[in-house]
Amino acid sequence: MVLSNGTIGQRINSTSGDFKCDIPFNLSQDFTSFDTASFISRVTIAGVLGILILPTIFMNIIILVAIFKNRNFWRSSHILIGFLAVTDAIVGTFSMPLFLSTILIELFYGKSAFYKKAYCMLSEAALNCGDLGMGWSFITITTITFERYVAIFAPFWYRKYVRTSGVVKATLFSWLIWAVAVVFLIVKTSLEFALGVSILILVVVVYFLAVPAFIRIFRLLKKIESSRIPEAESRPRVDHKGSMTCAIMLFCLIFCYTPLLVVTAVILVRGVSEMLLTYLLPWARLMLLANSFCNPIIYMYRNQLIRNSVKATFRRFFKKASSPPTVGTAGPSVPAMDCGISNRAVVINQNSKL
Repeated sequence: MVLSNGTIGQRINSTSGDFKCDIPFNLSQDFTSFDTASFISRVTIAGVLGILILPTIFMNIIILVAIFKNRNFWRSSHILIGFLAVTDAIVGTFSMPLFLSTILIELFYGKSAFYKKAYCMLSEAALNCGDLGMGWSFITITTITFERYVAIFAPFWYRKYVRTSGVVKATLFSWLIWAVAVVFLIVKTSLEFALGVSILILVVVVYFLAVPAFIRIFRLLKKIESSRIPEAESRPRVDHKGSMTCAIMLFCLIFCYTPLLVVTAVILVRGVSEMLLTYLLPWARLMLLANSFCNPIIYMYRNQLIRNSVKATFRRFFKKASSPPTVGTAGPSVPAMDCGISNRAVVINQNSKL
């Protein structure tokens, strides 16, 4: 989940030619030199990004494999978590490296125009990835909120009409529309204002509709827990832990996104300042990117089924990696593939023959 400097705010353009940059400099001039504090800040951000990239990609891919392999996860709530994991994996694969590359160019710049043009192109690519990732993330979070709200407050309607296939199709269709809008923005930058308004609408929906929805869910869950009437007699079973997990994901997203949204609002109201560009904006972007690292940790910590599936995936992977290839007829060793009960039966049969 990623938002760069943001269409929601303002792309800080100080361009020469056809390139856009998110710091105010001219391609005909040198980069602005950093003082000691800002240099240490940039080095720290680069170091943190370098640490986060691979774990973010790996953990989200593991979550996706776990959901895909386990049919118990093939229902709406877990499928939506899978969609969020896809977005987070994209952030780790594209957005984080692009942001890191711009930081490194700022630290190790050259006086030739090539480095400045490369910086501008990488910065613009990071902005476009940010627009795409933020839209997909907020669409998915909104869908998760709607799914949880309807499942708890209209359970009979939910069971009758809500199907996993329908949720998947609706989410993919929304993602496709948003991707087309971002592509149009890349081709024709005059649509930037329209996309900015769309992101603003998504932000309003998540902040001012999703949060109250989960607050109401909390109150209901608390009421059910404190009630002396068994839940099975009062209403259909409510997924307490799943709802809490979705709420934690929502508030983690808000915690990570809010600093950048605040910085963007300040830029819109008061304009660009050296303090914002040098210190606040890079750290706000880093916090936002870190959300994609936190999400899979939340899934694995809160959901035992996902934890068990991840452990099983690791066991299968290392078992296959450590098992020697078998040539010819099978010997007394345990077969390499995991076949469950059938595998145990083969081993027992071989041992009895020995």
